[in-house]
Amino acid sequence: MTLRRPPLALVLGVLSIVVAGTAVLFASAGPGTAAPGLRASTTPKARGVVRLDRSGRFPASVVPTVARARTALRLGSLRAQDALLRCPTGAAELGTWCLDRGVRGVAPHAEAARSCVRLGGRLPTAAQLVGAAERLRLSGRADDRDAKALVDPGGRRDLREMSSTLVTTTTGSAASGGFENPAPATLQYVTVFDNGNAGGFAGGVPTGSAERFRCAFLRRQTAPAMP
Repeated sequence: MTLRRPPLALVLGVLSIVVAGTAVLFASAGPGTAAPGLRASTTPKARGVVRLDRSGRFPASVVPTVARARTALRLGSLRAQDALLRCPTGAAELGTWCLDRGVRGVAPHAEAARSCVRLGGRLPTAAQLVGAAERLRLSGRADDRDAKALVDPGGRRDLREMSSTLVTTTTGSAASGGFENPAPATLQYVTVFDNGNAGGFAGGVPTGSAERFRCAFLRRQTAPAMP
């Protein structure tokens, strides 16, 4: 009996049926299912099969970080945590700015202003002090509770704090200073006190008079750690 070679058309037809059947099998398995005998995982492994997500995409975790991207995670010699904005030591964070938790001392207005500038800050306004009263212990009345306000240890006098807010008690040429009198008595700064954690205005004091003060700062980048 002589066997004849099957026609080419028949061979191609059979192969097409096999390929189509395989395609249907994989299609029915879905994008998240591996072929029989293989284990799919969302964690990339050497010579492994990666399971696609519900959208039929590769998880971002399987894409390696290239060298340039690893370099971009740093800003020059700074790490990400080094570039965060923070408050100076001893200052409380109040949104975008910071305020000393305690008073720095007693000084006339100009001297206190220069002290804060040397530290990288400035004197707070009266509104800032009043607004911070519920968050910080401001100087208060002699009968205030020590846990809520800064009070006179002897309980003999009321305490208040200096602000950068300036007012004048008169008008005209007498209100302005000059080379001979750069700090006229008519130029005063507004003082603030605790007022039961609500903040209160305690009146004006001539700029040449010494008073308790604290400094305000913007949140800033801290110095990076030494290598």
